[in-house]
Amino acid sequence: DFNELNEWFQVYNSKRMTEEQLRYVLKDAYKTCLTNQGGIDAPPLVVLDTAAANIDLENENDNAQISKYMAICKEVYTLYRMPIIVVAHLTKTAKGVDVDNLDTLSARGGGAWEADANWTAILSTQKESEIRILKMNKRRVELLFNEIEFDSTTHEEWVKDKFGDTVAVTYRYTVPKRSDVKQRIAKSFEDKE
Repeated sequence: DFNELNEWFQVYNSKRMTEEQLRYVLKDAYKTCLTNQGGIDAPPLVVLDTAAANIDLENENDNAQISKYMAICKEVYTLYRMPIIVVAHLTKTAKGVDVDNLDTLSARGGGAWEADANWTAILSTQKESEIRILKMNKRRVELLFNEIEFDSTTHEEWVKDKFGDTVAVTYRYTVPKRSDVKQRIAKSFEDKE
């Protein structure tokens, strides 16, 4: 229910952080959000969305600056085994490009975002479809599959706004499922026939 979701997800406003602030915030997230699930300590999953909104870089193309922030993420992960996801945007030239043609692109700015990461993925849409694909790129671990498909739908909920009027609010709902690039491409050819 809604109360349980509030316990599981904690959302904070983005704030551009210095290196020391990032280190403090990540360590604090571990201390305040660590839960015990059946006798096993479960560290939180921290998502910095986006890198530009959370990391105070003077120059987004400076690999030395980026590496310092990535080193902090790796340090905290090593200490606590707390997964940290840094979300970044691709260059503007990637807009509208099919997910299968994005393999050679990396995050906007310096290449250290990808070079220093343990794992990278690209989220985009499949050509001529509303299906979103999370495609794994660089990885330092073996995966059982290389893609996750998000076939989503929208629903409408009628709610009262702050003026007491009833208005429709649309929200998107999706269930992730395992995907395979070969099967996906074969299916797109079948759909065209």
